[in-house]
Amino acid sequence: MVQAPSCTNNMASWVHEISVWVFDLDNTLYDARTEIFPQIDARMTGYMAGMLGLSWDRANDLRRTYWVEFGATLHGLRQIHGLCPLIFTQNTHDIDYSGLVPCGVTNQFLTKLPGHKMLFTNGPRQHALQVLAQRGMTDIFADMITIEDTDFRPKPDPHGYEHILKQLGVPASQVAMFEDNEQNLLTARSLGLRTLHVGASRLPYWDRRDDHLNGHLEWLHHQLDAQGPTTP
Repeated sequence: MVQAPSCTNNMASWVHEISVWVFDLDNTLYDARTEIFPQIDARMTGYMAGMLGLSWDRANDLRRTYWVEFGATLHGLRQIHGLCPLIFTQNTHDIDYSGLVPCGVTNQFLTKLPGHKMLFTNGPRQHALQVLAQRGMTDIFADMITIEDTDFRPKPDPHGYEHILKQLGVPASQVAMFEDNEQNLLTARSLGLRTLHVGASRLPYWDRRDDHLNGHLEWLHHQLDAQGPTTP
């Protein structure tokens, strides 16, 4: 079993308190860096170059700047240039998903994880549906919160997190969130959610982290099996 340096007995104690597991999509449920993000980045850059009358290189630099400053390129374009978000997401996510394949181990871990499982992504709904279908995860998640559901206010803006808690009607301490972005986890933590960081991290001791999703899931199942069922 993969054991993260930040994993302590104290962190293991909350596992049985969790009734809802919230998962980010890109670079959390799958690695988007090779098959997916390069395509989306190229389409965003091309769209911005045409929309703003910029060179490819200038548009690419601006895309990255908006992603850093606003949490999502879309949010920067909407705030500064009045972009229509629906048109943007439809154009920039018209990509080839055929390179994504299911991972049997991941899907088995997710299916066996007890509790309510939901997706929470800054991406558009159609993108999420395509990824889940290609990864064989369509039937694993009971709910999905996408950028359209948050009025195009992306993580780490608290709006989406608060929407989830209101929709679920459960205390934040009973919700655990898997995420690769540290800023997104800091918002989750500030609202009282438990956090599991997927990837290398500089976050402090309270965050349970692992370089791979399966490391987290294996650890969780180990804790659940070790502690046994909860007492009503």
